[in-house]
Amino acid sequence: MTKFKTAIALGVLAIPALALAHPTDVPFESRGECETAMARANHDDGAIKVANGEFDNFGDSNRWMHASFHCERIGDVWFIVREG
Repeated sequence: MTKFKTAIALGVLAIPALALAHPTDVPFESRGECETAMARANHDDGAIKVANGEFDNFGDSNRWMHASFHCERIGDVWFIVREG
């Protein structure tokens, strides 16, 4: 029973992390909508990365997020695009 409870706990912790990833496959009608979604994802993903010890603070996390993601127009819609 203990292994089962541990598996459930780990699964519950993993679900929010997956849900908060940058939505790179979602089209946005305007650059403003894309930038808003990216800012929200930067904040949420940054909080997870700071909590996990990947970054010491939100400033470091935010710098990395801004260097790693941007909004780009592809056709008639905007997408969050990962650099590199």
